[in-house]
Amino acid sequence: MSLRSLLASMSLLFAITACSTSPVPTSAAQPVPSDRLLNRAYLQPRPDSAEIVLKRDSGFASVTAKIRVFMDGVPIADLYTSEKVTIYPPAGYHVFSANYPQALFGLGNIPEVAAELRPGDRRAYRVGILDGILENSLVISPTAF
Repeated sequence: MSLRSLLASMSLLFAITACSTSPVPTSAAQPVPSDRLLNRAYLQPRPDSAEIVLKRDSGFASVTAKIRVFMDGVPIADLYTSEKVTIYPPAGYHVFSANYPQALFGLGNIPEVAAELRPGDRRAYRVGILDGILENSLVISPTAF
């Protein structure tokens, strides 16, 4: 293998892995600093509330860009990698979503996930970035980690 082929292969490998993110265990995710909390209405538990953790994956993909998380279209917090916010929404139907507030690099998609919550439910959702060179989009999904 020539040096040029080796360098091209290494560059391609780096580009692929640089776009990947990995789940972060809830216990390892850092709480989002208070200056990036955008809505404080759901920060305290109530008898009729559920507990929801919204956390951002670790990894190099868009590491310097914040991702905004929402509940029912209302901004909750801006997260950087390996950060989380815990909220206590009332029981009922809710939609959680995420996006780049400045739509960096043309990544303006807004993934959403719906949940029917009961009082006392505890759930976690991860916000990540799909792998691949040609596909670099946000995702939000339930997680057991």
